[in-house]
Amino acid sequence: MRKETKKKKIFLFGKELIHLKINQIIILHLIFYGNSFTIFEKNFRSLKKLCYLFFILSLFSIGCSYKNDKDSEKNISDSLSIYFDLASQDTISYEKRLEYTDKAHEILTDQNNDTLNRKNLFKVANRYYNIKNYEKYKNVTFEIIKNSIAENDTLDIAKAYMYLGDYHSNYTRKDSAYYYYKKAEKIYIKLNSKDNLANIYINIAKIQSYENDYLGSELSAIKALNILRDINNLDNEYEAYSVLGIAACELKEYDRAIEYHNKAVDLARKSNLNQLEISSINNIGYVYQSQNKDLKAIEKFEEALNYKSINTLPDLQAILLDNLAYSKFKTNNYSQLPKLFYDALKIRDSLQFTSGIIYSKIHLSEFYEKKSDLKTSQKFAKEALELSKSTKNYRAYLVSLKQIGVVEPEKASYYSNEYIKINDSLQQAERRSKDKFARISFETDEYIIQNDRLEEQNRKII
Repeated sequence: MRKETKKKKIFLFGKELIHLKINQIIILHLIFYGNSFTIFEKNFRSLKKLCYLFFILSLFSIGCSYKNDKDSEKNISDSLSIYFDLASQDTISYEKRLEYTDKAHEILTDQNNDTLNRKNLFKVANRYYNIKNYEKYKNVTFEIIKNSIAENDTLDIAKAYMYLGDYHSNYTRKDSAYYYYKKAEKIYIKLNSKDNLANIYINIAKIQSYENDYLGSELSAIKALNILRDINNLDNEYEAYSVLGIAACELKEYDRAIEYHNKAVDLARKSNLNQLEISSINNIGYVYQSQNKDLKAIEKFEEALNYKSINTLPDLQAILLDNLAYSKFKTNNYSQLPKLFYDALKIRDSLQFTSGIIYSKIHLSEFYEKKSDLKTSQKFAKEALELSKSTKNYRAYLVSLKQIGVVEPEKASYYSNEYIKINDSLQQAERRSKDKFARISFETDEYIIQNDRLEEQNRKII
């Protein structure tokens, strides 16, 4: 903006100077009437030269200003690129990554609201998300929505709704996440954006699975797969089959669960994604464990633990160690126990993965109970109970109640009543969630229908 003001001053200054020379000529003509033609001719030639000079200077000024604008744009682009690259470096401290992301955001705040600006704002949001600064991620996303609505950019509006869905999903506010995913879905249907629609249905399927709505989760994942038949997106296809496998296992349809997880393994191998491959092999082992086919489960857990990259995936490594330990425990194979349980617990402690810590302690309580070490068994059961209650992990709290009721038989009646009360509350909450999801879906559909009618009316008026 300052460059534009300076440019105006240059042209104004030129007009003032030319106006002054013309006045001088008029005065000379009046005083020296007899020689006026000669004087006028000389001044006219000077005036022509002067005008020509100012014309050249003006062109030069425009050229310099244009070059400066281009240089400025390039500098901004270069600065953004540097800040984005630095903010993505895992080796840099959180504080520095936050600082670089803030600087990129600050640059974009002063720029015009165009497609490129919003594209870069999405990059800013992604950097905040990756460093787990979810509040700034949310604020930038709302900024994108405001800017996109101002420009009637429906594609960016839908993408921003998806980002808000991810935000609420991270905070386990599943109803709010569902609301924004549904808003995005309606726009993507209109735009026939198949890739994004598949992604939406996978996210909705995960929410439904979290709320124990496994039939709903299955239907949403199948919706995603029907779309993915027409496009090549192995990552989304992998996610859909994984969700289907988890839903089938919870519905006790074990053969289908194994089939889905095997498809997921194949897709991960095609994409050379070791982490996803290991995760799906673990899921197959868990299905076998759920069927009490623990020898097969052990084979799968050990297969996954033999991958070279497992040491770089501590969260997954801890899950596998605990699962392997538990299946060995169930088959009375104590050769590596309780070491495997403690190895898993140590990793989970270092990651502050509370849900994993709870289950590690429940499994250790079971192990020491079987070893007739009641005191140690009670200790781990109490710790699991307290941690699950303090973190409001009510599903883990139910498992903890069941275990502590076994190792403290004198209080079994109290723990049993508490179990029934919490279980009933959870079932009611799950029913309310299903009703809320249905209401959100209905209200979103109604809103879209009303908008369509309004657009149709406007077209008729025009």
